[in-house]
Amino acid sequence: ADTSDTTDTTDTTDTTDTTDTTDTTDTTDSTDTTDTTDTADTADTTDTADTTDTADSGDSGDTTEPTESQDNCIEITLNTGLSHVKSSSSLSYRYDIFKTTYTPGTGSATTDSFYLKLYGSEYNYYGNHELAGTNWKDDDGYSSSGLFLYVHEDEYCDSYSGSCSHGNTYFQKAGTVNVTDVQINFGTVDSLYAKLTGVVLEQVTINSVGESTPVDKGACLKIINDPTLEYHNY
Repeated sequence: ADTSDTTDTTDTTDTTDTTDTTDTTDTTDSTDTTDTTDTADTADTTDTADTTDTADSGDSGDTTEPTESQDNCIEITLNTGLSHVKSSSSLSYRYDIFKTTYTPGTGSATTDSFYLKLYGSEYNYYGNHELAGTNWKDDDGYSSSGLFLYVHEDEYCDSYSGSCSHGNTYFQKAGTVNVTDVQINFGTVDSLYAKLTGVVLEQVTINSVGESTPVDKGACLKIINDPTLEYHNY
């Protein structure tokens, strides 16, 4: 019954012994990583019930960690209004590029741009587009048809030359885009409606032949408002 012996590691009722790692009920021992009920131990990564331990990445009940989406992506909200920034067409191939912005910003500058690109025959613009398993090189600039979503962080466009530079590039990884309406008259896009659902983009690099490759341990963006993007040529 002697609780004053601070070197006795066999005494499981002694709460004064701060070096006894065999005492699973001692909440005063800040170095005991075997105590799964000790909420005072901020270095204990084995305690799954400790919601105060901000360093414990294995604590499924810890509500003090920063909020992240389930896949650890940065959550963004798209502005729904699109601008039509570029188009080109030939007898067998056409593309149209639309642009908007999002919040919060993810780069270090003030402008991060989100792009939607439709390519191929304009008659294939309609319908549901699955984003998983796609690659930047899928657009061969000749006979392919599809849809791209991508982001340019820290984008800067020179108003005189029209040339643009940017930081990181993100490309579609998951989700769907349903183009419910697109009106093209005499080669001009008059309107576009596109519903995005569950869209995730991942950081990529694009090589000289147009192939996109995910960046190892790169960032990703998750669109959380599942918007219907709209363009009107008013």
